[in-house]
Amino acid sequence: MKAFFDIVDMDGDGVVTKEEFIDLRAQRAQNVLGSWRAKAVYGIISHSYRTWWSNENTNYKTSITFEEWFTALEKKIYNTNEAFNQSSWDWFHTFDLDCNDKLTVDEYSKFLTMFRNTAPVENVFNAIDLDGNGSIDGEEFLNGNHHKWKPYTITVDFPIMETRRVLLLVVLWGGIVSSNAVKESNIKFTEHWVSKMKALFDLVDMDGDGVVTKEEFIDLRAQRAQNVLESWRAKAVYGIISHSYRTWWSNENTNFATSITFGEVLPALEKEVDDSSEAVDINAWDWFHTFDLDCNDKLTEDEYSKFIAVFRNTAPVELVFKATDLDGNGSIDGEEFLNGMHHTWYDEAPNPGEFLIASRN
Repeated sequence: MKAFFDIVDMDGDGVVTKEEFIDLRAQRAQNVLGSWRAKAVYGIISHSYRTWWSNENTNYKTSITFEEWFTALEKKIYNTNEAFNQSSWDWFHTFDLDCNDKLTVDEYSKFLTMFRNTAPVENVFNAIDLDGNGSIDGEEFLNGNHHKWKPYTITVDFPIMETRRVLLLVVLWGGIVSSNAVKESNIKFTEHWVSKMKALFDLVDMDGDGVVTKEEFIDLRAQRAQNVLESWRAKAVYGIISHSYRTWWSNENTNFATSITFGEVLPALEKEVDDSSEAVDINAWDWFHTFDLDCNDKLTEDEYSKFIAVFRNTAPVELVFKATDLDGNGSIDGEEFLNGMHHTWYDEAPNPGEFLIASRN
């Protein structure tokens, strides 16, 4: 446990901060993974932080010494077997880049990067590849993690420590937005564009009180993802919406507010829309790959239905899907998905190519 603590303690000062545990490690993931998988890592380590580090046993501290953490860990370790297994599988699937249920040396080396590994990758890999077949399957990965975690184990440890692992929004814009909401804009954009933003705001405003909280934007939507996705992909959704929250909602343009009205977020969006094309593209591809469950670079109707479920869709899925499947071939490819996102974010006049997320009516 001390070796793991020291890996996370990036500056070696004997204290692990929230930034070290989550943000700095997530940055390392960005160096070796595609954007959406890096966001899955962000979701995994954020969940681990709340489960084993900043919790009732540490008084929810955001900076913690080894002694404080170890005392809390002793209280938690025997009661978190299910959470621990889930975390192991989350890591495994996130780094299984070709979705074939096994890790190659290259994939495993990317996992080790998360733990600042400096040992020869082959040595670490061979120690985990118990059957010596040149790949690590899920059971080998889980087995190694168990040996590292459980205090009563005396067999081979998991050697990650070898360092110093047309019933849609676009149809409903006019009916959803109020004239007052449009008047709150500085009229840089058209009423149609403002209406689209208001429709999105209303989707996120779960209780309909006119204020979107951080919990509504991130936590409640992430919970919806858990209902339709595997754990690791749901954590990717958590990472995506957390990043979106910081990029477009709670930032310098809103004074980093954690509760925000439409009248407050709209001026911020108007400032950001012209300078966020790269962020919009990345966001679109992150959503696309997260819901491409069989990793074949296209979304089926079932996969797309899971995507729009996160947005509280109640419209017939077939109609939403067909409106987005522009070539009518029965699947939505990345370019169709990206094209729709572009039309939604930038078009100031109604366009049939706008991204059709969902309907609440």
